[in-house]
Amino acid sequence: MLIFSTVFVQVVVLFILIFIGVFFSKREILTESAVKSITDIVLYLVTPSVIIKSFLRKFDRSTLNGICLSFLGALIVHLVFILLTTIVFRDREDSRNRVLRFAAVFGNCGFMSLPIQQAVLSADGVLFGASFVAVFNLFSWTYGITEMSGDKK
Repeated sequence: MLIFSTVFVQVVVLFILIFIGVFFSKREILTESAVKSITDIVLYLVTPSVIIKSFLRKFDRSTLNGICLSFLGALIVHLVFILLTTIVFRDREDSRNRVLRFAAVFGNCGFMSLPIQQAVLSADGVLFGASFVAVFNLFSWTYGITEMSGDKK
């Protein structure tokens, strides 16, 4: 129950921050360039810093096993979703369905989940979550680009 309440509180905090951002944007307190700057700071400074901090630890066999399991789990999840979307959308090859397949395979696993993993599982959650994000990035820049471009070369 404690984990549920921690996740719930973190999700509520994220939605409050989203609401504040929307409110400030509608009131033109935050300009489009300010929003982009804040996003860039979070994406390119805060998130990598949190990931690097999670790696600053004594490394042992169980940590390596956890990273490998997380990596393997991410591979399996992505391959299963690629297979499922290929089956579900097999009769259609237009650009809209390419977008649907891409969206079904690739969620926003880093930007939103890493803060929740940090809150629930501390540095361990971020460490193992970073493995998942690494696989996500690998697939999105290989399969994802191929899928979106329609170029099967």
